[in-house]
Amino acid sequence: MQLIETTQEALRLLFAGDAALWQIVWISLKISVGALILITPVAIVAGYLLATQHFFGRRFVVVVVQALFAFPTVVVGLLLYMLLSRHGPLGSLHLLFTQTAMVIGQMLIAAPILI
Repeated sequence: MQLIETTQEALRLLFAGDAALWQIVWISLKISVGALILITPVAIVAGYLLATQHFFGRRFVVVVVQALFAFPTVVVGLLLYMLLSRHGPLGSLHLLFTQTAMVIGQMLIAAPILI
């Protein structure tokens, strides 16, 4: 019964126009769409080049892109966390737990699919 009550409460908040909930929805939408806008041109060019050009290492690049399909999103998040944490190689950028970091993560997850 707890699942039904929780679902009813979520729907009530959604349709009541709860400001905090809609702010969260807007941020999520903004991050997802922004990441897609940023990665789509790069992925289209990369996919086009992989499909039409023959170069040394092409097979390896195709295998890596296909292998990234099986990469769990949790692993992408952990790798990004390690890179952006205070003691990580990109820690000096102070991007950990920011919307920019979320956009980067979304881009990393979407890139192999778009390519």
